[in-house]
This record gives sequence, C-alpha cells and structure tokens, in this order.
Amino acid sequence: MEDPKIWTSVLTGEPPPLLGPKLTPPELKEGNLWPYPPEWIVRFVSKDSTYVVDVEVALSDGVPYLTGIAVRAGLPTSPTGTPDDPWLEEGSYDPVVVRDVQRMPLATYAKAALAKVRDPLTEEGRQEVRRILMPRRRPERGHGPDFYKEILRIAGELEVRGVPPVAEIARRYQVSTNVVHQWVYRARHPEAKRPAADTDQGGHARRDGGSSGEDARG
Repeated sequence: MEDPKIWTSVLTGEPPPLLGPKLTPPELKEGNLWPYPPEWIVRFVSKDSTYVVDVEVALSDGVPYLTGIAVRAGLPTSPTGTPDDPWLEEGSYDPVVVRDVQRMPLATYAKAALAKVRDPLTEEGRQEVRRILMPRRRPERGHGPDFYKEILRIAGELEVRGVPPVAEIARRYQVSTNVVHQWVYRARHPEAKRPAADTDQGGHARRDGGSSGEDARG
C-alpha cells in the first residue's frame, strides 16, 4: 500500500463540546459520561480506500492521549469547492461497511497519530510516522489449509460485490498479484504440487518470492 495522506488540525483554547446530542439539565445532574473533545484531529485518507479515518487526540501535561477514532464515508472534493463546501456537486460516497472497518488497521492509525502530535514539525517526526505506517516485515513461511479456505472465502465475497478479488487480496496482504494467483490456485487445487518458484532453497514456502515487502498500515 501507498502512504496515506495526512491532515492535522489543532484547536486552540478550551475545546468546545463535540457536535451532536446535548445534555438536558436533569441529565447533567445525573452525571452521565460524555465524549471529551479533542485538541488535535489527525486525518488519514488512503488512495485505496473510500473511507476517511479521524484520530482524535487530547493533551495532558503535554503528553498526547487518544480520545476517539472515527471512520467516515469519503466524498470526492471539487476543484471549485471551498473549505466550507469542498465536495463535488454530483459526487457519491460508499456507505461504511462494518466488516471493512473490522479489517482496518485502526491501532496503527492511532499510533501514527500520537507520533504526529508528539513531533509535528521535524523530519525525524515525519520519519517516525512513516515507520509506523510502513513497517518492514519478514516474509512468512508457508500456509495451512485454513489460510487457503480464508482466501477462497474472501475471493467469493469480493466477486459478489463486483470487486476484482486478486487485486484486492494483493492489496490487503501486501503481496504481488502473481502470489495471489498462486494462492487461489492452491486453494482450489489443494492436491497440486507447490511450484518451485514459491519455495526457498530450504524447501520452505515463500510468501512473495522471498523478498520482504512493505506494509502500509501495520
């Protein structure tokens, strides 16, 4: 995956209550829990997703703490839009799907947002955010029957939704489409012999031809 675009906003002074429902005087007397307003909002927009992720952060004695995460449907902006009305007039958005949200690396976004707030200005801070979003990882060795069953399940769901399964699975697992084609073939033909191109010299299965890829979300 590519690096997501990142925007930040800082609320100066005492942050106002969040937009939404308001407590009545009797409810105030009851002592209900109510969302704490953020001082920072770090927004992530990935090119391969239709969602926008807002990570909300507050400071206590200069230390950033996570106060909320929101996953929102994204609507394209217009070249002629304004900051108060940025959207494309005839644009459309994809509804937020709970299953997609469950697969999102929200913990990674949260870590990156906290790092951004801790050091928003220096190159070292920017590199730390990138390291969190794009960590290096080792190629995995081999896969069992459950893995291939899961690949078939995901591919079937994507086909029903009209999403090209190979490209989407490659995006999610951070491997090439050639590797996904091999996975799908093995899932559909478990009796087939594993091709030599997918094993290392020691006979171990390789996830992506032996090279370590970069994971965009962690």
